Amino acid sequence: MIKVVSALFIFMILVFLLLAFVITKNPSSPLSIPSAEKLINDLNQYRTSSGLAPVMENRKFTIAAQNHADYLAFTEMKYFVGKYENLHKENPKSPFHSKNGDTIGAGVITWKYDQSMSAVDSLMTAPFHAIGMLREYLKEVGVGSAKVEAGGYSPGSIVTNIAVLNGLGNKGRTKVITFPGANATVKVNNFEGENPEPREACGKNYQNFQGLPIFVSLLHNPSKKIEVKLTWRNGNVLTEGSQLCVVTENNFISTDKIYGPAGKQIIRQENLVLIIPKAPLSEGIYRVEIYEPGRKKIQWSFSYKKA
Repeated sequence: MIKVVSALFIFMILVFLLLAFVITKNPSSPLSIPSAEKLINDLNQYRTSSGLAPVMENRKFTIAAQNHADYLAFTEMKYFVGKYENLHKENPKSPFHSKNGDTIGAGVITWKYDQSMSAVDSLMTAPFHAIGMLREYLKEVGVGSAKVEAGGYSPGSIVTNIAVLNGLGNKGRTKVITFPGANATVKVNNFEGENPEPREACGKNYQNFQGLPIFVSLLHNPSKKIEVKLTWRNGNVLTEGSQLCVVTENNFISTDKIYGPAGKQIIRQENLVLIIPKAPLSEGIYRVEIYEPGRKKIQWSFSYKKA
């Protein structure tokens, strides 16, 4: 069993999150349950593009992840009440409750109604979930998927759950982590949705910020005087304002009583700087520059290309 630093272990237990978004149904794209191999391969493509070591499947974690996916797929809505509205918990009254699903099975979760993009692609558009899969010390994961039955949560969708808690190593951070990674090419370009909502700090019309959340996980707390520049594919330079939203622990807010506190803990613990353009990305090369008083500039480029 991998030993995990106790403070980090407690933190991770506290900050389970739920990704809950719906993609428009596409009859030409029939649903199928993704294999564990595909999910892990997709995840490792993102990890290596961000300069991180690939993860391996742990069968114990996969059994637990599958049990939790089955709980979400087959449990009737009447059991998702009270503290069990948090879908990372399992109501023991459900006939699909399992001990390992309830303890080590839950992770980052998405529901999909079509397969226009993979489950991992969808999760990568949600920064609080993406960083859970891009942690430097993540070594092993488990995966599970199931089709949600009538009467369940998001019936007719495929729920995918990637267990990321118990696969953490015991080493500390050594790298600044960026997404998209330096010189990487990604096939996602817009924000799909996430609980907690990461954009509330972007103003009263925060829903208008539709672009892919770009982020960096620093090795220090971000400065209150941080400045960000995003050079658009056409050469336009965006700074924080009406076309670009920047969210850190210094301005993050959430009205989500269930998942908001967890989001605040994650953005603080991971020293996240979220960079959310108003418009979805268009095909081309983008450049990110981050300035903080007294620190070396962080800069990198990446590309978006439609799949």
